[in-house]
Amino acid sequence: MLTVNQVARRLVRVTDKVDSKTWEQGKQWYVQARQFCIETASLYGISLVQVIGVLAVLSPQCNWEHNKATTRELIHTRAILHYQGYKHNIKKAERILEGEHPEYVLSGAKVRAFYHNILAPEVSKSVTVDTHIIRLAFNLQRLEMKHESYVFDKGRKGNMVIQAAYRKVAVKYHLRPCELQAITW
Repeated sequence: MLTVNQVARRLVRVTDKVDSKTWEQGKQWYVQARQFCIETASLYGISLVQVIGVLAVLSPQCNWEHNKATTRELIHTRAILHYQGYKHNIKKAERILEGEHPEYVLSGAKVRAFYHNILAPEVSKSVTVDTHIIRLAFNLQRLEMKHESYVFDKGRKGNMVIQAAYRKVAVKYHLRPCELQAITW
């Protein structure tokens, strides 16, 4: 359905059009996300790994500001009043707060990549493949279920193709894959 070279060509076309402000913001996005987690861990006296795990598991279907707010709300009050994401992820976040290591709780390539990119943005080779990135990969404004299934369902062949394309193109721009991904979000 997709090849690494197809995605790479689309990615280069998009990346070449990015303005300098977006470029710099993208390069710093995961570093800043990690800083938010460091501050949150310090504020609430819990481990950085726990904060990043909670943030990552609560992230699907949430915009960034809501993701940060619900992460802090759950850590502080052990409850979330209004949540945009999947309700079962709240239970996973609670397991992390109860001491279970995020590596055993997190599931799905997108959430695991997001976790690793925030945990170690300076060395991560992961790409957070979400619906924004899938639209870019397919060069579509609206995705059909077949596109999402190709990337997210069992085997995740599409996810592997997209990640490989991002790694390939990141080299061209002297970026880490997660930086390129954030630049093209």
